[in-house]
Amino acid sequence: MKRYFSFVLIFLVLVSCNNYKPQQKIDDNIAYLDRKNAVIYIVTKNTPYYNFGPQQHKPSDGYFARGTKLRLLKASGSYALVESESGIQTYVAMSDLAKLN
Repeated sequence: MKRYFSFVLIFLVLVSCNNYKPQQKIDDNIAYLDRKNAVIYIVTKNTPYYNFGPQQHKPSDGYFARGTKLRLLKASGSYALVESESGIQTYVAMSDLAKLN
């Protein structure tokens, strides 16, 4: 019985330490501004994206396939904050984008 309570206690400690938070919009204030005047770009080649910027200290968070449409939220040097049609807000290299409209 004592062993059972030890497992339950360890389980509760581990569950309470879980820091998982679903990915939130990077900036909700600019996320859905004026869609009619949005600048749309298309990915020209398979390109990596970075959720916290290209300076993050880990590999890319994923890739956009060639032909993916992205809405420009903010240009910042050689990288841009974009939003995909599925709602992913992330950073990609401007050199991998071509203006669609």
